[in-house]
Amino acid sequence: EGTSLIVGRSVFISNDSTIGTVYAEGSLNIYRSTFANNNAIEDGWAIFGVESAVEESRNTFENNSGGGEEIALSKTSNIDATDPNTNDQPPVDNNVEGPKDSDRTQTEE
Repeated sequence: EGTSLIVGRSVFISNDSTIGTVYAEGSLNIYRSTFANNNAIEDGWAIFGVESAVEESRNTFENNSGGGEEIALSKTSNIDATDPNTNDQPPVDNNVEGPKDSDRTQTEE
């Protein structure tokens, strides 16, 4: 059955793998991410899904290479590549910053 994975606003640069920079067995939602200069020996230079439901939108793919396709799916996988001009993105942001010094309060003892 696999697991669910959501990847958003991420950068994958100069990775080498046998199959896929991102490999999924289950559902995968990947959006607003960049895949550049990645290499996979077999299929899925950027994304590889096995029996997966893959949704991808607003991603950038540049100079990826390998033995197969940029996005490869096997068995009963399917992909939904939505129009980047109309797709609403999930409310997930992996770029979380901690509190800034100016946000901290001091207490008197």
